[in-house]
Amino acid sequence: MFKELIYTGKQVFSAEFLLSDPIEPVLNKIKQHEDVGTGVLLLEGRESLLSLFILENHFYTPYRLTEGGFVPLHFTDYLKETDQLEGRLGLYRVSPVLFKALLMLAQHPPSVVGTNEVIDVE
Repeated sequence: MFKELIYTGKQVFSAEFLLSDPIEPVLNKIKQHEDVGTGVLLLEGRESLLSLFILENHFYTPYRLTEGGFVPLHFTDYLKETDQLEGRLGLYRVSPVLFKALLMLAQHPPSVVGTNEVIDVE
């Protein structure tokens, strides 16, 4: 579901990512472009999916998507995991509303059990 939501955004670029490719040049290239705004960088490996949320051209938070949901990562862990992955790299520009919805999904997985917890989107 998560990937399908991101795929609705405008794809800025997509490329094959190999084990020999460092991610730092890609991240530097993203920082140089002022037109990204809000977006999500996806690294889709065979067994793993890493995402990096970008808010107003600043790297906001990385996550690993697993069967059980989202696992937040430190940036150092994110960089280490990208060094061990091979797959498809894609940057998707998403609207601010979809960006907030994706962050809510990452931070509070959907549940069929109702709660009275109030979620502050801001």
